[in-house]
Amino acid sequence: MPKISEGYIEQLYSESFTRLVNHVRRRHRLPREAAEELVQDAFLLACDRLQDEKTALCWLLKVLENFARNLRRKEARWRDVTGHEESARNPAVDAACHRRLEIETVFHHVFGPHAGEALESALGGATIRSLATRFRIPEGTLYRRLSESRAQARL
Repeated sequence: MPKISEGYIEQLYSESFTRLVNHVRRRHRLPREAAEELVQDAFLLACDRLQDEKTALCWLLKVLENFARNLRRKEARWRDVTGHEESARNPAVDAACHRRLEIETVFHHVFGPHAGEALESALGGATIRSLATRFRIPEGTLYRRLSESRAQARL
């Protein structure tokens, strides 16, 4: 089955972007930036997978619904685990909370009495290199563990 033309996707994007953003914002109560990102991701996916011009808008709506549900599930899980709102909704809770959750997820089995102290000092703009040095773990191992924990968190 032939894929649809990129010109058609560009036309659909220019005609329906604002409408789709507003639909996602109303239906899922998301901030404008998050809704715009979801719509852009859906159109990027459409460039690869969309097959039929007749069902393009319905397909985009279905993909957007799935993306929005996944985002809301992720935020709900984040609130359950940390007791904080997602940073996209509350800018005061930013990367430090995400970083702490990732560190705790990866290092839960190696935490000792000084782990809380190390975590607090590591939160101020920590990089993978500085975290690996602080916990005396090879950088590649830390990167692999973070990637695996993110993949498990998505499931």
